[in-house]
Amino acid sequence: MPEKRNRPSDNTSDQPPGRNLAGPITTIVAAGARKERLRQRDWKPVASVRAPRPYAELRGASAFSFLDGASLPEDLVVEAANRGLPAMALVDTNGVYGAPRFYKAAKAVGVKALVGAEVRLEDRPPPAKKDIEEYVRKLPRVTLLVENRAGYRNLCRLLTAGALGKPKGEQRVRWEDVAARADGLHCLTGGEEGSVAR
Repeated sequence: MPEKRNRPSDNTSDQPPGRNLAGPITTIVAAGARKERLRQRDWKPVASVRAPRPYAELRGASAFSFLDGASLPEDLVVEAANRGLPAMALVDTNGVYGAPRFYKAAKAVGVKALVGAEVRLEDRPPPAKKDIEEYVRKLPRVTLLVENRAGYRNLCRLLTAGALGKPKGEQRVRWEDVAARADGLHCLTGGEEGSVAR
């Protein structure tokens, strides 16, 4: 008669537990794979959508905006749909990194996706090299929303020009740069960091 085992592994009681405590492993899920599965989830329109609210969030920031946002672009879209918002803008700082994911998710749930970016405006000459980080952090910001393909192209060119020759995190543009690429863009004054508030 075989020895009765009260242990989940195949080892005897005088041996340490084996690696197959719960039987054969069928799937191994890495953290990155779990996040990718969340990103690829099935999008369904919200069932209890009432009449759309006369409000659209125009300054949403995703996790691609360090210290400004923490949610994935898809999560922002789902929340907008749950709240019955007809449209939402994603304006990450100095980039359009989350725009493709944001647009795809918004299209799937029926929320109008508005794409743009928040850029820092260089309104005075930069100081010496050692004080540049504080200088950039205190620059006013302006929100730029894309109206059409020409606007998206101009925004990308503006962001590239603002980053050219500058270390990461020190991107900035001048009003003249914005004016030269204004076709297809809508300019909002920004929040507390905007020129008007200051």
